[in-house]
Amino acid sequence: MNKIGFLLLCLLLLTMTGCSSEQEPPDAMVKVNHSQVETGKGTYEWRYGFFYHNAVVADASSPSKIAKRMETQPVTTGDKAIISFSDQSHPKLTAHIWRNEKEGTELPIRQNQLALPRKAGSYVILLHAKWVRGNSYYAFSVKVSN
Repeated sequence: MNKIGFLLLCLLLLTMTGCSSEQEPPDAMVKVNHSQVETGKGTYEWRYGFFYHNAVVADASSPSKIAKRMETQPVTTGDKAIISFSDQSHPKLTAHIWRNEKEGTELPIRQNQLALPRKAGSYVILLHAKWVRGNSYYAFSVKVSN
């Protein structure tokens, strides 16, 4: 392999393996019945830069306080939320109902579709996304009716 080919290969590998300048996790986008649900980013830890050498750790308010600043989305029993991210990534996701300032019941997620609570009431939903570069929490609020 000649020197130019070797340099091009090295450059390609560097761009694929950790040379990113994004200094925080992507935004979460949640849709229910084709309606965008307002979400808030919570606490996160994120690595960036050359081989992810730099890191940012951000602490945020509790999910209930984050959700208070947002509009509650009306949904009906049996609805599912479609979760995506602004960078089109597919992190490992978990979701819980946030109740009494702690994680409550885990909600099932399958292929980025979150099964919302079936019982009528208002809920704060806490999403946790994990990437190779770090993790982030997101919160949103729904009001389930029959």
